[in-house]
Amino acid sequence: MRSVTKNLTLVIVGALAAITCRGDSLAARQTGGVAATAAMACAASIRGRPQAAAGMQTVRMPPACYSFDGGALGEQVTGLFSGLGTPDALSYSPGFLRSPDGKVFRGTLEVAYLFPRTLNRDLRARPVDKAHYTVLTLLTRDGTVRAGDIQSFAGLRVGDPLSRVYSLLGKPSRSNRPGDMLFYDPLPFYVGIDETTKRISGFRIWLAPGDEEQIVGPTAFASRNGNGKLVGVSLLYAGVHP
Repeated sequence: MRSVTKNLTLVIVGALAAITCRGDSLAARQTGGVAATAAMACAASIRGRPQAAAGMQTVRMPPACYSFDGGALGEQVTGLFSGLGTPDALSYSPGFLRSPDGKVFRGTLEVAYLFPRTLNRDLRARPVDKAHYTVLTLLTRDGTVRAGDIQSFAGLRVGDPLSRVYSLLGKPSRSNRPGDMLFYDPLPFYVGIDETTKRISGFRIWLAPGDEEQIVGPTAFASRNGNGKLVGVSLLYAGVHP
């Protein structure tokens, strides 16, 4: 498998981020409690995974393991757009088609979102020296979300220390040669690790073997005003012009 460390580092451009939901309403607390319970169940399933063997096929994880901020693998693109809005960047495969009503998709489409979703609006209102943000990248095929580079997984988030990965998920089955990608075979995900800080740089999850290798990832560009303050961040795919 080719290395995708470059894509994973996009998740923490400039700084580590924590996307949190504010508010102390009963509904918010209940939602947070359900999410935390699901995350712990996901982590437990990973610790109790079957031992990987040569030629063993990928094993499905519990549904909670396929969720991300704003959606889940296996959902339709139309639902993704309804929940997260228009992507900040898109990349189409040759021959990609979308029906006039926007409900039917054919081919491969990759989309990317900046988090927090209000980032650029906030920067326009109040320029800063440095912004804290993450990038959610999702690969879709024939209208279904198939794989993604995400910011949180199984109770872990970008920026958490490596020790917490071991504590929640146990020791990985293997890692790549640089040691910045931890695999938990035969489950369809890996954890990206920043080699310098020894903290989580991102997670990649997928539905079927091969989906994970198709993610390309965008490049982030910063816009600054005459005073050098950051006023916006844009995402762009190579060969795709705004």
